Amino acid sequence: MGTGDDYFSFWVGGVLFLVLNSQFYENPSKCPSLKQAQDQWLDEQLSIARQRHCQHAIVFQHIPLFLESIDEDDDYYFNLSKSTRKKLADKFIHAGVRVVFSGHYHRNAGGTYQNLDMVVSSAIGCQLGRDPHGLRVVVVTAEKIVHRYYSLDELSEKGIEDDLMDLIKKK
Repeated sequence: MGTGDDYFSFWVGGVLFLVLNSQFYENPSKCPSLKQAQDQWLDEQLSIARQRHCQHAIVFQHIPLFLESIDEDDDYYFNLSKSTRKKLADKFIHAGVRVVFSGHYHRNAGGTYQNLDMVVSSAIGCQLGRDPHGLRVVVVTAEKIVHRYYSLDELSEKGIEDDLMDLIKKK
């Protein structure tokens, strides 16, 4: 069984989804040509996003740009370095990316830099903080992107349809 592509994009309607291998931004020393290839591909994809004026552009990557603030200290494990995160965030903003979803931290976290939301989701297992085991549900409409983290207990006790509809109406 193959492992699939390290990075890729896809469109659903007018929404561009970009999936990055953030490990290349953490430490590319053993694979500089792979990082360079992803960088070139990313620049091309972001250019397409700008040209097509997509409804939304959304990025998924494992390692967060930042946990709470673009200016936070380098963690050397849980976030990308300041210089790397700032370059990427500015590229994303210039192309109209509105949100970056990530994990890696095994806790919920996040913040906003200019108009770019960084959403860090906890894990379904192996919690490192106080967040319960769960998952984040994301709903994308023509007007907005809404998301909420649900514990596994919440999911088993009640459905999420009514809650998601309320979220869509609020924002």
